Amino acid sequence: MTSCTGDTDRAAPIPPRTADEDSLVGLRITDPPLAASLARLGHPDPAAAVEALDDGGGAVRLESPVAQAALTLNQADDDSWWLYSAMYRRPTAERPLEVPLPYGFSLYEDRQATRDRLGPPARTAIMPVDVWLFGKVEAYVLFDHVGPAKFIQFSHVDGERLI
Repeated sequence: MTSCTGDTDRAAPIPPRTADEDSLVGLRITDPPLAASLARLGHPDPAAAVEALDDGGGAVRLESPVAQAALTLNQADDDSWWLYSAMYRRPTAERPLEVPLPYGFSLYEDRQATRDRLGPPARTAIMPVDVWLFGKVEAYVLFDHVGPAKFIQFSHVDGERLI
């Protein structure tokens, strides 16, 4: 069996997926899966939230008032908005909502446990940072030196919309 990074002989590798199956990266804010996720994250009217933050630069960052999640939305040529990236951290007392992460990632696993489950990363650094690729979605994970992930960010690999 082959993992998302092309390696073999790994137990239960996670296959590559399209944007609408898991990460939501590449979807428009009006697409039902992303609209539902934005509502759960405290943005029931994402168009109004984007309009309030839009300074004409073609990108806005939505912070969730209920979860440790920050979403970067880019403006498309047709003036719609699409999800470019989503960053997640562990819940806090101020933002307690636990958010299920794409591709089976966990903010509670350490670096080795994540590698054991997902297979080797596409790129790695001593910092400790690992990057996995799922089609045109990149999962960037910053780990604590001894402990679980500090944050996980899912981003579009290039600036063009996925779908």
